[in-house]
Amino acid sequence: MKIFSKNQIRQIEENGFNEGIPSLRMMENAGAATAKCIRENFPESEYKYVAVVCGKGKNGGDGFVIARKLSETGYKTAVVLTHGKPVNDESAEMLARLRDLPVTVLDMDSDTEKCAKVISGVDLIVDAVFGIGFSGQADKNTALIFKLMNSAKAKRFSVDIPSGIDADSQFVDSVCVRADMTATPIGLKRAQVLYPAAEYCGEIKLINIGLPPVCYSNIREEMYTLEKDEIASLFRPRNPVSNKGDYGRVLIFAGSFEMPGAAVMAAKAAVNSGAGLVTLAFPDKAYGAISPNVTECVLLPLNSNESGRFSMSGFEKAREKIEKADVILIGCGIGQDFDTKEFVKSVLKEAKCPVIVDADGINILSSDIDILKEVTAQLVITPHPGEAARLLDTDTLLIQSSRLESVRRLCEKTNACVVLKGSGTLVLGLNEDTAYLNTPGNAGMAVGGSGDVLSGIIASFIGQKIPLADAARAAVYVHSLAGDEVSEKYSQMGTTPLKIIEQLPVTLKQFE
Repeated sequence: MKIFSKNQIRQIEENGFNEGIPSLRMMENAGAATAKCIRENFPESEYKYVAVVCGKGKNGGDGFVIARKLSETGYKTAVVLTHGKPVNDESAEMLARLRDLPVTVLDMDSDTEKCAKVISGVDLIVDAVFGIGFSGQADKNTALIFKLMNSAKAKRFSVDIPSGIDADSQFVDSVCVRADMTATPIGLKRAQVLYPAAEYCGEIKLINIGLPPVCYSNIREEMYTLEKDEIASLFRPRNPVSNKGDYGRVLIFAGSFEMPGAAVMAAKAAVNSGAGLVTLAFPDKAYGAISPNVTECVLLPLNSNESGRFSMSGFEKAREKIEKADVILIGCGIGQDFDTKEFVKSVLKEAKCPVIVDADGINILSSDIDILKEVTAQLVITPHPGEAARLLDTDTLLIQSSRLESVRRLCEKTNACVVLKGSGTLVLGLNEDTAYLNTPGNAGMAVGGSGDVLSGIIASFIGQKIPLADAARAAVYVHSLAGDEVSEKYSQMGTTPLKIIEQLPVTLKQFE
């Protein structure tokens, strides 16, 4: 599903007008489609009394159409004007069409108490105050209206986007409407899919307002989401006559004496997501912790330095495996010192197959980005916001406040496919203009080791011959879906990386 900016939405509407669809017709279509959505989800038998709270702009005009359509189908409907009469001709016309219907029209400025009583006493509040036209902060009086709507016992349904939210921002800077459901025409907006703003939108319903495909032809969306069937199309059926080499020789450099679990989780995730042969290379001082917990991989213990991390003295033993690998993962739990830096640098220089760089591998790159000048292999990097901030020499707050711009900068700086982890993980392939936004997943996955699992899945999918960026997108989706299934089975507090790994074969059955 495509995700657009406010300006792009306006351009699509303008394209519709240029295609011969009058603004009044677009408003009628939007209001009628939204009213239909309300009838389907909030039936008159349960939500008979409705207050449609309308601003003075075009969103309010949509609200007048909604009020008319609901009244015509049996709802007891009232309209509350929050900022006086409409200021555009289309909205004024739609308000006039309510005259002969049993719809009460109240003005908040002239009859505040009665408006408040209506809003607090209905079964459903339809929020049609601002839409995508809002920016900045709600003024004092508007904030009071929003608080009144939020404190009511009624369900809240927003038209286009909850009023008080900037459609282009993921942040909520002032009081806004907290919707149970939002009906959005044309396409999704950033604030509907990026947290924390998305939390205020409730369930999202995309509605069709009758714009022909040509209206979208000159619009390049900024982000998009994928559905399960689109992810499934990336997987090819397994040939009955095949062997382990057909499904990827995955080489993982991970772990240390201090963090053996990272190696275990990455390797198990690769195995459980279908890799043909996984070789786990790790510092030999971690052997006692790793070997009993990894039984389905080839183990490659290498010389350790004094800290129990990779030593360059073990690199020659790894070289042959690097030459034969279909994909390499490096970084999970390896720590950071002179030896690990030289080890990572040597692996990247030697590799001819795709390489996923995660965790401490990313931190090593951020300390010496020039390492990448000598790399010829295709790269995937998987930073969380803190690691991304170090790569871009900025702070985490800036990364989080501009995630789309950040993933683009990361891609350009590292010449890699970038997986910017977090709530609403973004994936941007090298030389791609549009970023994939992941929508499954939950807060239970915010736990140490979750990233190691994801990196193992990415390596597995690349090994299974899924193209690099597609493999990253599929891995992010499958990992999050497995996390959702684990959280539903147990709880968010009980969601652990090992449980997600155990769930992967069950989750993947949906994609065969």
